[in-house]
Order: sequence, then C-alpha cells, then structure tokens
Amino acid sequence: MSRAFSVRAITISCIALVAGALGACDGSFLGTACTDELRTDLQPRGEQQIAVGTGFTATIALSTCGGRERLHDTFTWSARDTLVVRVDAATGRVTGRAPGSTAVEVRGARYGAVGTIPVAVR
Repeated sequence: MSRAFSVRAITISCIALVAGALGACDGSFLGTACTDELRTDLQPRGEQQIAVGTGFTATIALSTCGGRERLHDTFTWSARDTLVVRVDAATGRVTGRAPGSTAVEVRGARYGAVGTIPVAVR
C-alpha cells in the first residue's frame, strides 16, 4: 500500500467519523449537521370556520433535519371548550356543537404540545 493511498484512506475515515459525530441526517451533505429543531405540519392551517354539525379532520406530521427526517409520536387531540366543538381524541375529527370560538390542541406522548388550530363555529 502506498503512503498516499494510506493518508487518503485515513482522511476519508476521519471525515466520515466527524460527519457522524455531528449528526448528519442522510450523509449526502458531508459536514452538514442535523439540528434538533422540531418542524410541525399541522393541517388545516389557520382559523377554521364551521357550522354546527359540520367539521373537519385535523392532521399533524413532525420532522427534523430541515424536514428530511420524519418523527413518530402518538397524538391526542382535544378542545379547549367542549361545549363549542367535539374532538375525537384519537383521530382528530372535529365537529361543531354550538356557536362560539375555541381551539383544538394536539399533544404528542413524546414531544408534548405540538399545535393548535383556532375554530369558530357559527
């Protein structure tokens, strides 16, 4: 084995070791570190206006590493005011019960409170 080949192999090994220590998410961005930011994709976005008896199903997806790594959690949905809307805790299905304003909240077993959707029932 030549000395140049040996130095090159050691250099490549060191770069791979440093990238791994920095937490690079997918290896394609050598030297790019994965941060611990939590990204949420809560749908629908913004205030929802619904009529009594109608509704929508809320969804959430969590990710990190600039959105490249999907995170998994078990979510529980709830309403701040259960007189205004009914929320299925497991599915996120929201149904208007009475005129008023409230918020639907989602909480992950691992990540805690991760989102809120304002809701107005007419």
